[in-house]
Amino acid sequence: MNRDILNQTGRNESLRPAVYAASASGETVDLQGTGSAMVVVSVGATVGAEDYSIELQESDASGSGFTAVAAGDLIGTEPTALEADTVYSFGYRGSKRYILVRIVAGAGTSAATCGVVITGELAQSPSGFSVAS
Repeated sequence: MNRDILNQTGRNESLRPAVYAASASGETVDLQGTGSAMVVVSVGATVGAEDYSIELQESDASGSGFTAVAAGDLIGTEPTALEADTVYSFGYRGSKRYILVRIVAGAGTSAATCGVVITGELAQSPSGFSVAS
């Protein structure tokens, strides 16, 4: 049994760890050469974070045209009311090449958050691949 998930997945930071006081879009993640994607969002300290939500966006172009992913293209649901000290995850099954994680601010003050896209079923091994155990 091969339990090595490290060399079978890619890790892509989209929403950089920060304290967000306003809505912000993360970095674009290119899904070319991947067969699956999962988003992991970690929330730390918050002030009124229940007024913040996470939105996954998609596009065919890397720099423009991003729109919210339709509910039918999500596996699970995006968090709509962030809670402190909580990790959320949901999958993407859409057909667009690019995705990004967006934090959407409501009336809250701030939320310390980050969003990572984990890719799987890679066409090529991730950089730094090693078969040594």
